[in-house]
Amino acid sequence: MRFKFIVLLILSLSFLSACKDDYETKQAILKEKYNSVINQVIKLENERLKRENKPEITREETGIVVYNKGTLIWLLYYVDSKEVTATYQKENNKYVLLPVNEASNKIEKSNKDYVENLGAK
Repeated sequence: MRFKFIVLLILSLSFLSACKDDYETKQAILKEKYNSVINQVIKLENERLKRENKPEITREETGIVVYNKGTLIWLLYYVDSKEVTATYQKENNKYVLLPVNEASNKIEKSNKDYVENLGAK
C-alpha cells in the first residue's frame, strides 16, 4: 500500500512538473510573438507622456494585456502613486489610443491572449 502511494505521488509530481514546463513554454512563445507590438505601444505611450510632461514608463514596470491576437493592448502603470490605464487598438497597421469608455467596451468583448507583469507569477 505504501509503495502504491509513493509511486502515485511521484507520477503526480512528474505530471505537474510537465504541465508547468508546457505553460512556461507557451508563455515564452507568446512573449516572442507580441514582443514588437508591445514595445511599439510602450513607445507610443511614452511619447504621449512626454508631451504631457509626465515621467516615462518601462515595460518591466507596466502591466500588459494583449487581446484579440494583438488588436488591443491594455497597459497599467503608476504615475505619482496613481493607477493609470491606456488601451491601444490596431488600425491600419499602427496603434492608436482609445478613449476610456470605448476601450472598456471593447475589452469586455475581447479575448485575452497574453498577460505580462500582472498577477501572481
